[in-house]
Amino acid sequence: MAVEFYEDKSCKKKIEKIIDFGVVEVGNKKEISFYIKNDGIYSIHEFKLIVDYKEITIHGTPPVLQPNKPVEITIVWKPLLSRKEALKTEISAQGYYIVR
Repeated sequence: MAVEFYEDKSCKKKIEKIIDFGVVEVGNKKEISFYIKNDGIYSIHEFKLIVDYKEITIHGTPPVLQPNKPVEITIVWKPLLSRKEALKTEISAQGYYIVR
């Protein structure tokens, strides 16, 4: 799957798929926004972004990711009461192509 992650809407500055939230105090939240783009020629259906932690929510993920149309994504971390350290998580994409 040819999904790339970018810092900017013009999709010039690629970013890593490791998201570093740093330290966030319990009771607060931190939001990080970025853009994704399907660099393939087919739409990606049942598209999902996946992270490893249940306290992270992802906003803006379309069910179908069209080719060459950047989409803004925001991920939000609200630390659990038991967490006292910084959080880094890898984000991955999942979906499938329909080729006719």
